[in-house]
Formats: sequence, C-alpha cells, structure tokens
Amino acid sequence: MALRDLLHRLLLRGHSRRRLAWALALGVTLGLAPLVWGTTLLCLLLAVALRLPVVAVQAANYAVYPLQLALLFPFLTAGQYLLAPGQPEVLSRLRETLATDPLLCARLFWQVNLRGLAVWLVVAPLLVWAAYRLAHRLLPEESR
Repeated sequence: MALRDLLHRLLLRGHSRRRLAWALALGVTLGLAPLVWGTTLLCLLLAVALRLPVVAVQAANYAVYPLQLALLFPFLTAGQYLLAPGQPEVLSRLRETLATDPLLCARLFWQVNLRGLAVWLVVAPLLVWAAYRLAHRLLPEESR
C-alpha cells in the first residue's frame, strides 16, 4: 500500500490532468518505437525539453516495454516490405550473418531498423493522440 501511495504522489502531485495525459502519451508512443536501445534516454530528453513530468513519461515508457518487444518485428517487417520491396529478405539474412559476419549483421540491422522507424513515424501521431485521449479519460479529475 505504501508503494502505491508513493507512486500516486510522484505521478499526480502538482501536475494538471492535461500535462499528465501528454506525459503518459509521450511515454507510450516513444516506448513503442522499434528501438532496442534508447527509448529511456529519448523519453528523458523530451520530457525535460517539453517540461513534462519525467516520472510519468518514464513510467509509461517502461509499462509498454513488453508491447515494444512484441511489435519490434512487425515494424521491421513492415518497413522492409514498404520501403525496400525489391530487396531480398533481409530479416532472414540477419540470423545467417550473425554467426559468420557480425559487422555485416549490424549494418543490415541498422538498415532494417531505420525502415522500421520510418513506419513508426507514420503511426506515431495517431498513437500519441489515441494514448492522450485514453490517458486523459482515465486520469482522475483531482490530479492537481
């Protein structure tokens, strides 16, 4: 019970319902980016730059981590099919090159990852809007 009260105070104290909803939406949206390396840092930098509650942004980011892993390959696959349709199946080559040529594997992964990020960038505005609407609806009125 004490941990729940502490989290409630950290998330809600001193912040408007609107700002908290934006913080949670930003954390969810960035947390779902197909990046296996940097969503925590990106969330921190954007929360500070936008003067949003860092704890709320990071909490949302960490909460969607399992979903980020589940959506990683769909984003990568969609990016490959939409942005490089004529290329051979790069995703299957990643596994093959990991054992034989790790540098080639890293280069291939970056190409595939950038394409997945492009797909995420198209989806992100809708995602942040939907997450904001949901968070704003679920947050209590007395969050000031």
